[in-house]
Amino acid sequence: MVNIDGCSFQRDGGGASWIGALGMRWALHLSGAPDYLSVRLVSDPVHHGPFQGTVFGAAGSHSSISVLG
Repeated sequence: MVNIDGCSFQRDGGGASWIGALGMRWALHLSGAPDYLSVRLVSDPVHHGPFQGTVFGAAGSHSSISVLG
């Protein structure tokens, strides 16, 4: 079982410019449908670009993901 707690935000036009990226697009990126996750995220409902959303991908059927914001 893995527990993940976090918050995410994106400054308007901000992000990881030092590595040539366009900024943070997702607060949590899941690949391979990991299972037995407990995730709680807090975000701002007003998303500045290039932020697209809080969770990208899917978790397994024994997981719980909740997002406030």
